[in-house]
Amino acid sequence: MEKKYELTETVYRNFYRIKALKDFQLITGEMVKKGDLGGLVDGEHNLSQEGNCWIGYNTVVYDNSIVSGNAVMQDNSIVCGNSIVSGNAVMKDNSWAYDNSTVSGNAVMQDNSVVCGNSIVSGNAIMKDYSWAKDNATISGNAVMKNFSRAYDNSIVSGNAIMKDYSCADGDSIITVTTDLLGTN
Repeated sequence: MEKKYELTETVYRNFYRIKALKDFQLITGEMVKKGDLGGLVDGEHNLSQEGNCWIGYNTVVYDNSIVSGNAVMQDNSIVCGNSIVSGNAVMKDNSWAYDNSTVSGNAVMQDNSVVCGNSIVSGNAIMKDYSWAKDNATISGNAVMKNFSRAYDNSIVSGNAIMKDYSCADGDSIITVTTDLLGTN
């Protein structure tokens, strides 16, 4: 397997900056060129050498983003715009975190899901199937967003809440389910 990036020198608190070793295209249509610098990682375990996943830096859209801890980026996922992926979080498929967003804990983003605009996905939350969290939304606990669901404008989706089938939380909405999914609490 031909490597797509290498780690450069330690630049900040033991983080390494990534550097592209070949040209490839991101899901946004933008090109990463051989020699381009990317964001920061703890090590190679944070960013797959396969697919077109990338941690942005060095252009107007892509900035000092960080993937740390045991967090993993795979497939064609992108983290950019000063966003952070940490803990045991997983970003895969065509998921995208940008514009000062955070994905942390054991959160999973997959299947074209997007978090942006200072939003947070944390805990054991799962976002999939084209779901979006934007404009200061918080998705946490064991919450699941799927099937084109949307959370934005300071909304909070937490606990064991499930949003699906084009559902929308907006304008300071709070959606919390406190019983477990089996209904035993």
